[in-house]
Amino acid sequence: MNAKLTLAPPRFLSCFIAALLSAVISAGLLGAVSGLFHSDGIPFGKVVAAERTCRDHAFVSEREECVRRELAGPIRAMIASEPCGPPWARMPHAR
Repeated sequence: MNAKLTLAPPRFLSCFIAALLSAVISAGLLGAVSGLFHSDGIPFGKVVAAERTCRDHAFVSEREECVRRELAGPIRAMIASEPCGPPWARMPHAR
């Protein structure tokens, strides 16, 4: 009744495989999270600056629209506001 229980010593190969698998999983998770941060292609500093610029809007929808306009920048605003093509080919505006 005085039997002493002993655990089998861990094998090197199983420890190596477990460490390799955990390293692969952690690298995959880190890559996925960093990919989510870079998916828009907008630097985080620009997002923070746009949110600071638009912080005085009362409604969330107005704030989000303001942030979108700030992040779009002058190029997209200019493209969206100017008509394309020669003057004779443009559609007349409804009045």
